[in-house]
Amino acid sequence: MTTRHAATAARKEQITRAAIALLGERGYQATTFEAICKEAGLSSKRLITYHFSSKDELFAAVADQIVADVDTYMRPALEAATGTRELLAAAIRANVGFIAGHSAHMRALQQILLNGGLGGWERHHIESQNRLARLFATGQRTGAFRPFDPQVMAAALRASIDNAAPLLSAGLDPDLCANELIELFDRGTREQP
Repeated sequence: MTTRHAATAARKEQITRAAIALLGERGYQATTFEAICKEAGLSSKRLITYHFSSKDELFAAVADQIVADVDTYMRPALEAATGTRELLAAAIRANVGFIAGHSAHMRALQQILLNGGLGGWERHHIESQNRLARLFATGQRTGAFRPFDPQVMAAALRASIDNAAPLLSAGLDPDLCANELIELFDRGTREQP
């Protein structure tokens, strides 16, 4: 990466992180280019419009940044897992851990979705669900999981994790939440005697 590209990437990340903080703290309406400038320590909103032509484009980049942060957070746990069942448990535990430990990210995402940003997020949601479906299909091929429709199970798991976010923000213990979801999906994917 050239120095100029690195500087551009760093500036864009600075802007998206400021937007995440503001969305999480103050909400969608208060997250203006002017407020982002102040939060990021920028001298002019032209520094934002140079990189993002609209608020929608910026918020799509915010969704991309949140997904990148989730991936970075989850990667060590996923790479350490051995076997499909362990990978499923690691994915659930790491996802719940991220949600519990990154409330500003989750509130920022909620603000984007509540204010018409579904299109930018939908691609990420579908990719996540498809990764889970591939995990389930792999587990079925190796005999770790019983027969079921991998897409339906992936949709159920994704919805369960996503809908745990309000419980976690209200104070539900993340370990308890992760353990319950792991148990639920462990039982749901096992061959019954």
